[in-house]
Amino acid sequence: MFLFRLLGRLVGGLVNLLLWLALIAVIVGGLLIVGPSFGIHTERLNIPAPVSSVLSGVETGIPSAFNVSQINLAQITPPALPEAFYPPILQNSQSSPDSQSTQTPVGTPTRDADIAGFLPNPSLTPGVIDPRVTQANIKSTICKKGYTASVRPPESYTEPLKKKDIALYGYADTKLADYEMDHLVPLEVGGNPSDPQNLWPEPHNGEWNSFVKDQLENKINALVCEGQISLAAGQDAFTTNWIAAYQKYISPTPIDSGGTSSSSGD
Repeated sequence: MFLFRLLGRLVGGLVNLLLWLALIAVIVGGLLIVGPSFGIHTERLNIPAPVSSVLSGVETGIPSAFNVSQINLAQITPPALPEAFYPPILQNSQSSPDSQSTQTPVGTPTRDADIAGFLPNPSLTPGVIDPRVTQANIKSTICKKGYTASVRPPESYTEPLKKKDIALYGYADTKLADYEMDHLVPLEVGGNPSDPQNLWPEPHNGEWNSFVKDQLENKINALVCEGQISLAAGQDAFTTNWIAAYQKYISPTPIDSGGTSSSSGD
């Protein structure tokens, strides 16, 4: 009977010891989880070696998510992105490239306000060449004396067209005598004689008038016939911007011809 009582006391004491060890493990485990947040470091505690070895296994098994509170967010450096990812920093006086007007490409003819009124409207008079005139036959066509007279349309055709085009161009001056129904691509450079898109009412008055253009027509005809420029280049001088061509081949400013011209006004 005495042995049974002694055995019961030993078993009870062992159970109590295990319960105490479990309680200590729970307490120390809690310190491992939340202790660092409050400045408590478990390595400063005098934990017996066996218990410490057991708890170290518990510590390594604790999810790292519980230690997020220890991270200083101010010390986190975001990954560097490519420079092209960042939009340019604009000063107060700058504007976005998308909001800026498109610049005219270098070499593109521009129309200054002072000369725009002397150039034909490209939507009405783009200029048309005569397919019968080619580089191969210029000696028998545009370079032959009397050629332009042989292909020029009669006034019975050009005068009604002049009256109509003056209205289309919206000129304030509607006097027919103040205009020449001129070929944009001149007959003497292979322009189409009768196509309305190669004819426009060119003013006799003003700085860049019809008499000034006649000087360019003579000059380009001579250059083509002498072989200094091609027929196509001579025609392009008129279809792009005849005033710019004048400034290139003759003079930056119009040369006064006294209101007359040696050209036949082609």
